[in-house]
Parts: sequence; C-alpha cells; structure tokens
Amino acid sequence: MKYDFQIKMIAVRHYLDGHDGFKITARKYHVPASSLRAWTAAYQFHGEQAFRKATRIYSEQFRAHVVDVTLREHLSMRSAAARFNIADYQTIKRWILAAKNSAFPALKERNNMAQKTQKPEIKPEDMTPAELLEEVRYLRAERAYNEKLDALMKSKTERKKKSTPSGH
Repeated sequence: MKYDFQIKMIAVRHYLDGHDGFKITARKYHVPASSLRAWTAAYQFHGEQAFRKATRIYSEQFRAHVVDVTLREHLSMRSAAARFNIADYQTIKRWILAAKNSAFPALKERNNMAQKTQKPEIKPEDMTPAELLEEVRYLRAERAYNEKLDALMKSKTERKKKSTPSGH
C-alpha cells in the first residue's frame, strides 16, 4: 500500500520527537512498523526529500556504485536503500543478484581492474630492507584495521542484545 507525503511526515516526526516507539507509532497511524522504520531511516539521511515522489531511472554506474558500497560496507538492503534514497530495498537486492551474474559491465570492469593491480607475491628474501619495512607497516595497519572492525562488530552485537527484550 502506498502512503502519501503527509502521513509519512507525521508518523516519522511523531516517532523522532520521542512520543512513542516504532510499533505504537505504526499502530497509531495505521502503517506497517517496517515501513515506518524505512521511512525514518530515509528521512534521517535525506530529510523531507526522501518522501517526494520522483520517477527515478538509475544509471548503470550508480547501480554499480550502490552494489559496491552495499557489499563493501556490509550494509543491509534496507539501510542501503535509506542511504541512497531508493524507495524499495528489493531494488538493491535485484541489482546485487544482477551484479553477481555479471550483468553490470561497470562493476565487472572495476572488479577486473582490482584484480590486475594486485602485486605479484615477492619472497621476503628477495626484498630490500625498505620493502620489508613497508610490508611490516602495511601488515600492522591491516591487523589494526581488522581488530578495530572486530571490536566494532562485537559492540554492535552487544548493543543489539541489550536493546532486544529477552521475553522468551
């Protein structure tokens, strides 16, 4: 079911003003809670513009960019839809499936370029001291990045556990 601009704005403002939670606000305005969540996320990224009707034709380059960011940043389809102001998160799902089937030449070309730029494996014995030092710095940075990512993912999981009522 489609909802007009007014109902979306009123429901989102009601929720964001802290009057009620998602479920109660959704019930009050007779909209699905999942729609209210999507509208709220889109509104937080794009303001009122998120609810303006616009016939959108997305370029292949834009679609490839959305797929790339969604996969690289491990975004959910809904959060990617909110971030890029795409009305239906299923659209992104279709784009990802198409990308995996190499339907996007731009994405395929970008992936091929990434593969071509990889350095050939050089044995440490054949490296100069400067190259070894550069390799150590790179590996340390990579390890620090992965540790930070793990910590962020762990804290996100813990926050979800705390915010989810453990009724059953």
